Amino acid sequence: MKMVYVASPYSHKNFFVRLHRFYKITKIAALLYKKYRICMFLPITQSALMQFLVPSIGGTFAEWKDVDLAAIDRCDEVWVIMMKGWNKSIGVLAEIEYASRNKPIKYIDPEFLGTVWTIYPESAH
Repeated sequence: MKMVYVASPYSHKNFFVRLHRFYKITKIAALLYKKYRICMFLPITQSALMQFLVPSIGGTFAEWKDVDLAAIDRCDEVWVIMMKGWNKSIGVLAEIEYASRNKPIKYIDPEFLGTVWTIYPESAH
């Protein structure tokens, strides 16, 4: 079974924006699972929930960068969910840059849950 890293924006100064992003990406991931039956690593769902329960952990990309990049290493692909703010997110942009070295990256429209485009690493050509 394919293992997919699901990248999406999370950080924001407003708690309610973060909460909305957590809820939205978790729901989108459930719908993606239903549609594609893939195994996923959901960094926002995992790290935000832990941070809600133990606030001293922190919820920034800097806090979770090593975990996120290690997860990308173990995944077959990275799927970027094109939620509002994805193209300005420090974490999403760093994950794309890191994954672009050797992982296919699919950009997913969050409304119809389909691939908008796929970028393959140079090594795949």
